[in-house]
Amino acid sequence: MARQVRKKVTPKTGPATQRTLRLPETLRISDAADVYARMLDVSRESGPVSIDSAALRQIDTAGLQLLAAFAVEIRRQGAPLVWPKPAPILCDAASVLGMARMLDLPS
Repeated sequence: MARQVRKKVTPKTGPATQRTLRLPETLRISDAADVYARMLDVSRESGPVSIDSAALRQIDTAGLQLLAAFAVEIRRQGAPLVWPKPAPILCDAASVLGMARMLDLPS
């Protein structure tokens, strides 16, 4: 009986697709669990991460801390973090707390 030889199949890898995290209208401590669940979903994928903050109208320190932890995780993965058009409220709050650089917000 002839022995069958199986070829090892290597999956084709193309360019990584961009992941998008869409922030809600409010990102406060009361919203943290829902946003954290979205962040987990996004962090399980691969590729650059875009954060859409267009809908954001309110943010507190807990929301900024959550975003900072997410930014650290994305950098740990070696993926770029992109803010296409960060919401003014986000930029202002991050600036006041000295977190703009930590979040990779554009200057």
